[in-house]
Amino acid sequence: MAITYTPLFTHEDWIDNVDRVQAGGPNGFNIRFNGISEEFGKLSTVVESISSAIANGPRLVNLPVENDELVQVPANGAAGPFKIDEYDRTLLPPNIDRVYFATIFHRAGSTNIRHCILYRQESNRVTVNIQFFNHDATTTSQFFFRIMTFTL
Repeated sequence: MAITYTPLFTHEDWIDNVDRVQAGGPNGFNIRFNGISEEFGKLSTVVESISSAIANGPRLVNLPVENDELVQVPANGAAGPFKIDEYDRTLLPPNIDRVYFATIFHRAGSTNIRHCILYRQESNRVTVNIQFFNHDATTTSQFFFRIMTFTL
């Protein structure tokens, strides 16, 4: 849904020593300021639409993680996979899958960590796992992780 706003009020400048400023009439203060007031009313409707779209749109949420303990990855090694989610594929449009974001909270050792999110579909059930890789040849890595995804 496109949210648009088209201003309707335009101000025509008064000219010194030419225009007599007055409250009434087609060029008076009342008409002009009522026009500004109506414009703000229309603008508030657009802001309400934006607010509603944001409130009803997708939100980034933290997922509970099966492994809530410290992860240790040996030098040039891998850890996992750790299951992060499972969902029914029939609830999503074709060619669209859920998206996940991993946040790593480093505790000790190497920070040269990569991760891979693995999707496995059997029938209409999708299982999602994450696996971590330490690309440091000499140092073990220790960290915690959290997973975030969008939800409607």
